[in-house]
Amino acid sequence: MPHINALLLENFRSYDSLRLESLESGLVLLTGANGAGKTNILEALSLLAPGKGLRNTSHKEWQKQGTEKPWVISALVTDDDNPVQIGTTWVPEKAKRVFHLNGAPTRTQEDVLALLNFTWLTPKEDRLFVDAASDRRRFYDRLVFQYDAAHAGRVRRFENAMRERNKILKEQGITNTTKAWLDSLEQQMAETACAIGASRQEHLRHLQDTHEKQRDTLGFSPAPTQYALHGYIETLLIDNPALQAEEIYRKALEQNRKSDRDDEATALGPHRTDFTSMLLTKNQPAPLCSTGEQKALLFGLLLAQAEALNIYKGIKPILLLDDVAAHLDADFRGNILKSLLRFGTQTWVSATGLDVLEPLPESFKHITVGSH
Repeated sequence: MPHINALLLENFRSYDSLRLESLESGLVLLTGANGAGKTNILEALSLLAPGKGLRNTSHKEWQKQGTEKPWVISALVTDDDNPVQIGTTWVPEKAKRVFHLNGAPTRTQEDVLALLNFTWLTPKEDRLFVDAASDRRRFYDRLVFQYDAAHAGRVRRFENAMRERNKILKEQGITNTTKAWLDSLEQQMAETACAIGASRQEHLRHLQDTHEKQRDTLGFSPAPTQYALHGYIETLLIDNPALQAEEIYRKALEQNRKSDRDDEATALGPHRTDFTSMLLTKNQPAPLCSTGEQKALLFGLLLAQAEALNIYKGIKPILLLDDVAAHLDADFRGNILKSLLRFGTQTWVSATGLDVLEPLPESFKHITVGSH
């Protein structure tokens, strides 16, 4: 099971330099006042894997203000007593972010994800069930990306083709000249959209399966939940074989050219899908649940994601939980911590003080942020 044994930050966010060493393979608690830099540490950890991290921001925001020397994140990762040094930084002359494994550059995201994976919850996710469908879709696609590293590339390809199609429709219209161009883009969109939908559906089945099994294996029973995807593409794939679904969607895009041109947007596609949760004990959609119930649903989803990665991919992700104590009573917090330890992966938790997280397990690593 991989865990972070040491972490080094340079010129990252609020830190000129920070070194954390001799870290526990189980629970690591970060405590300190608001603004001390706890979330910055968790964000740095999340950036050791490909993507924009738990804040979904860019390299310019990761750079410490007032210094031109590029930020650096480096960690010693121990897996079965086999240490690996993973690092990432920004290279200005190439205008790109790079990863290194044991000092050597690596080009593929899969190399990094094979060694290190993260799942997280932040205060932003507290509003997941009541915010826009686009926020839930991005959240869910991040879960799928952890499961299927090619998923993010498919989403980008679809969005690029969709934007190009929309631009052609708006600026050049539907003519004999643009027809072949539109045909090609719509074929690409159809193929990519169905691959996106299929990957989303497969992961949904695994999430639901592991969530139900956890009721027998965890130290507490997560709230019984029904997960669902609501989207044109996902419905097509339920009712039709993949190739037929592609052709149906391609024809729909062709038929909708005029209305999409008038609306300056593509009406149908995986970019409209919503991810929802239902609390089964009350037969109540998540947006109608109490704040505490929504937080419990989020934890159930987090644990289901971690277990799905473990069962179906052989990956035990490191868990990052930022300010998780809010809206939870003491019993539930205690059950959550016990369950995380039982899952057996390294878990980083931030809070303003240890008293907020009581009752605590016997063994954990405590770091007071702001004292370094």
